Amino acid sequence: MQKFYTKPLVSYTKFKKYPKAEIVFSLNAVKTLKSIKYCAIVLSILIVMAGLYIKIFHSKEDDPAGFLAICIVTTFVSIVVATAAAIVEKILQNAVDMKSENDLTI
Repeated sequence: MQKFYTKPLVSYTKFKKYPKAEIVFSLNAVKTLKSIKYCAIVLSILIVMAGLYIKIFHSKEDDPAGFLAICIVTTFVSIVVATAAAIVEKILQNAVDMKSENDLTI
């Protein structure tokens, strides 16, 4: 079983190969995008939890501003990736539905 932080990378490499195999409009592509979306959401939640932990339990003479800034930036990037994956997933799901509908018509 893959770890949650390597799964999006493996899924992305799989998704990148779909146009060459001409299977972009398939349920596998939708599932791959869904996997990328969920992993990005989990990653952003874990980054926020790490930032909160450092904010609450850090030493009083230490300044965690740099770490918290990195947490904010990486959380924002992760949310952008999740949003983009969700939008592309929705568009691709509509295309798969239209393709299956057209396959049924004569």
